[in-house]
Amino acid sequence: PAPTTQTASNQYIGRILPNLGSTIAYDLTVTYTTPATQYTSCGVQFAQPAKTRVLDTSKPDYPGTWETNSSPRISVNLPANDNGIYAIIMLDGGQRNLQWPPYVGPSSVIWNHWSAVNIPAAKLRSGLTNADIAAENIILPYFPPSNPNRDPHTYVIAIYSQSATVDTTGLSDQWNPMQYN
Repeated sequence: PAPTTQTASNQYIGRILPNLGSTIAYDLTVTYTTPATQYTSCGVQFAQPAKTRVLDTSKPDYPGTWETNSSPRISVNLPANDNGIYAIIMLDGGQRNLQWPPYVGPSSVIWNHWSAVNIPAAKLRSGLTNADIAAENIILPYFPPSNPNRDPHTYVIAIYSQSATVDTTGLSDQWNPMQYN
């Protein structure tokens, strides 16, 4: 949890999402399930088979972009007597050379790919995707990683305990994933 805690604290997450506690120290399982698909990227046709991939969250893992098009199933081995509420935040902290005005040039901008709050512990224990979270608790729906420049990216999925329910009224309207820092 230390790198995750450092990343989040560097981004002043408490100002953005109040009532978050510390990151948790339980095993996190991230599973992507992808149907067979065909797509075009940079003018090239690709065909990919159906696949289920469980990421190794203890070290860097390298799923393909096609594997991450749908939100992952997130589960945490929380104790059975844990009745708390939690937040999920997925960040991309990769260095890149942005080409989207007004963001042009080398950047270490943090991009938020997914933010949801008020998630009951029972749902985290059993596993959930973006579709399993109540709409009013999704601040930013899952936005699949994409890497148009093929630069390395570091994606972090952080689970936070919440000290209280977060009032999400109007938060999604104000959320800009590129102005996270």
